[in-house]
Amino acid sequence: MKRIVHGLLAALVIVGSATATTHTNKSFFAPRPHNPNLAMEQTTWHKQTALIDDDKFCGTIQATGFYDNSQNEKDLGQFFGVTNTRNSNSIDDFIDVASFLAYGAGGNPAKVHLITEDLFHNHNYTTQKSKLADKIMLRPDHESYGLRLDYHQKLDNFIKGLFFKVTMPIVHAKTSLGYSSTAATPNKQLLAKGGTLSGASKSLTDFLTGNVANTDAHDKQGALTKMKWHNSNSETGIADIDVTLGYNFLYKNDRHANVNIGLTIPTGNDPDGNFLWEAVVGNGGHWALGAGVDAGFQIWKDEDKSLDILFAANYRYLFESDEKRCPDFTPTTTSGNTHKMFSRYILGGKLNQAGGTALVPLANLITRDFDVTPGSQFDGMIDLAFNWGNWTFDLGYNLFAKEQEDIDWTGAEINNIYAVSSWGYDTANKFDTVAPINNAIAIPKTAYDLGSITHPSVLTHKIFGGVGHAFNSWEYPLMLGVGGSWEFESDNDALEQWSLWAKLGLTF
Repeated sequence: MKRIVHGLLAALVIVGSATATTHTNKSFFAPRPHNPNLAMEQTTWHKQTALIDDDKFCGTIQATGFYDNSQNEKDLGQFFGVTNTRNSNSIDDFIDVASFLAYGAGGNPAKVHLITEDLFHNHNYTTQKSKLADKIMLRPDHESYGLRLDYHQKLDNFIKGLFFKVTMPIVHAKTSLGYSSTAATPNKQLLAKGGTLSGASKSLTDFLTGNVANTDAHDKQGALTKMKWHNSNSETGIADIDVTLGYNFLYKNDRHANVNIGLTIPTGNDPDGNFLWEAVVGNGGHWALGAGVDAGFQIWKDEDKSLDILFAANYRYLFESDEKRCPDFTPTTTSGNTHKMFSRYILGGKLNQAGGTALVPLANLITRDFDVTPGSQFDGMIDLAFNWGNWTFDLGYNLFAKEQEDIDWTGAEINNIYAVSSWGYDTANKFDTVAPINNAIAIPKTAYDLGSITHPSVLTHKIFGGVGHAFNSWEYPLMLGVGGSWEFESDNDALEQWSLWAKLGLTF
């Protein structure tokens, strides 16, 4: 309970204490879930949920079609990018790979993140030198559309002021890394075959999309199967179900105030680690429990015109659940380069494997389940609503905050189980760290960077507006409305995006 209270307080005061930070070196990004969205939920509909009519069943439902699209591609590129330890710790929104040939025996290029030999195995690299070179820029993008269903039911027949509410967004989400080569004609790499570079010609893009494999006995290599790059990954599903039970302790037609408790039931998909930044609907499979407040007051009235001010706030604590993620690591040492970046793509394997076992990008092996606790989440809103007859015009502000995730290990032991391959390793031999073989560099558990898979705390601000009309003289009042919003953030830890929606409601 102490932790929950602290999380709520932190969310409420973070507006005044937040400082801009550029997050990078990350392999996981969690967009804001679709369920906590007071701006989209409340515009126009707040008038219908506040109606008191003892002659009706007092249920109201709305269906909201929506579309949103992110606008901070460069920031997201830095999030998935890397701190370049070879270039004054610059934050790079790209991956830069060059060959051993380009830098000689030292293999120590300024600014370059990885060497070709880290990704394309060639145990004769000193004589059969590679020529691959490419820089691939990241401009990630997120878009989603769908149908949000909200149902509100008054329970005055049981207890005056009691109600429950159910929310269910049906969402199609699409992510893209927006990657593209900056070279007009990227240098490709021949695979090692029979002691020479004579196999298929492959690019860096081929490697990152899982299209590089080699069956040669001395340079056997498997394709990338985890954390693959893509320019389109999508998912469709129910983005969690939120159930709320509340009580209006102030209950009038021109003013109301309630407290409520809420439960989030996870119904969306869990990322499986096959792609870097997979599309997710929902919050990643976490149950949540919390409470909220909702109040509205008429502050001015003149004949058929009035002005209302509305406040709402919802708090949820998201509980622990397993999620698949892939941490980067810091190699102790590697051939010709002690400053590897994007280390999850370096070739390696499980230690003490017999000769003939293929090397693979280490992401294939170290993508695994972790205990993930998202913790506290806050969604708050203030709204001015001008009413003219049955028309309603909304203008408001929405604050969303979420604390940094807590990540912990789970499953099988990982300490010194996997290793980075030396460039000169002949895959016909045993993969081992022991002399005279000594062709592998073990990765201790302490070398894995859990920060690379931990989503930071989030704070976003949203300005929203809406206009709607309700045919309240009808026996079953019909509501029509449209709205839109712009959401922005100070760090690069969230989506900066615009949204549009249209809604249809019925009260009975």
